[in-house]
Amino acid sequence: METSNPRFNLTLRTSRKCRLSECYVDCPVGNGVLNMELIKKSEIKVLSTPGVKSFQLLNPENSKSERITITKVFVQPNNEQPRHKHDTSEQIWIAVSGKGVLLLADGKEEIFEPGDVVRFADGHIHGLRNESQVVFEYISVTSPPMNFGYAYNDKK
Repeated sequence: METSNPRFNLTLRTSRKCRLSECYVDCPVGNGVLNMELIKKSEIKVLSTPGVKSFQLLNPENSKSERITITKVFVQPNNEQPRHKHDTSEQIWIAVSGKGVLLLADGKEEIFEPGDVVRFADGHIHGLRNESQVVFEYISVTSPPMNFGYAYNDKK
């Protein structure tokens, strides 16, 4: 069976030999086959410490990705993620909602608001404090991937 979507130049083919669908995309490199993983909500682990919840959207436990970990983090009002570092991974944070304060090396601080993006190199000290009265949310992308279970008390 074949289904096409011209808007995305995409064709979905299902083989009689296999019950799995394969997604083919016109691609100037390789054989044009797009390999994908779908991570269901039920497969997303939530790590937490008092005042902080981290949804492990894509990580070594639920993905074959060898390049990144992606998390969505919620910091409750008047809570923080203390300063820390990752010796062998860089991180990019994208502020989604609320207003936070980046906690940097040497006691430095920077305001971090929705739409802001920050990159921390390997070994760079960073943390976040939420001094506002609303939840602060950000997306974190880490490369190479890390399992953050060591940093949280509660793992669900």
